[in-house]
Amino acid sequence: MSAARPISVRLPAAMLEAMDRHLEQPDAGVRTRTDLIQAAIELWLRADESARIDAEIAAAYTRTPVRPREDAGLVRAAEEAERSFEPW
Repeated sequence: MSAARPISVRLPAAMLEAMDRHLEQPDAGVRTRTDLIQAAIELWLRADESARIDAEIAAAYTRTPVRPREDAGLVRAAEEAERSFEPW
C-alpha cells in the first residue's frame, strides 16, 4: 500500500455536526474525522465490490440459465456433498 496523501474535501455543516456527534460516542470505533471518512470510504468500496460481484453472478445466470432437468443430477450431488460436511 502506498503512503497516504492528503486531499481537500468540503462537507456541509450538518454532515460535520453529525460526524462530530458520532465521534463523541464511546463506542464510535474511530477517533477522528479522518478515521471516520476513511472507514466510510472503505465500507463503500467493499459494498461496491460486492455489488459488482453480484451483478457478474446474475449476468452468468443470464448467459447460462439453470436447466432444471439437465442440472438435477448436479443439484443432488451438491446437496449430498453439503450434507456430508454437516456435523449433525
